[in-house]
Amino acid sequence: MAVLEGTSLASDVEQARALIVALSQDRLDDVLALADQDIVWLPTTRPGRSRYTGHAGTAELIRDVHQTLGPFRVAFDEHEILPDGRIRLRGWRIRSEDRTDPLDVLVTVRGGLVTRVDSRDVGET
Repeated sequence: MAVLEGTSLASDVEQARALIVALSQDRLDDVLALADQDIVWLPTTRPGRSRYTGHAGTAELIRDVHQTLGPFRVAFDEHEILPDGRIRLRGWRIRSEDRTDPLDVLVTVRGGLVTRVDSRDVGET
């Protein structure tokens, strides 16, 4: 779904993308600056917990993700604004030139901060 520049929805999409990019680059301070203090993460990366909360949980999530996956970057193909206001980001987690994983994430932004991130298994509706 296209979003017009200068709208709050465009800003929310950029906020969501920036958070996922900062996470992929292991930039905890940047992730925390974009995240609400009570953020909820529901990742699918295993091993790791199914739920992380708050800034302390964010630090644990980033550590667990990078211990499990090693270095990676993200590339977004598209975004969609859902009827409930959540932002769906789709793209790729790129671990190496020959190792990519689909990326499908639902992000909630409220008051300029990300409040919830739901990772989704590809194929989930």
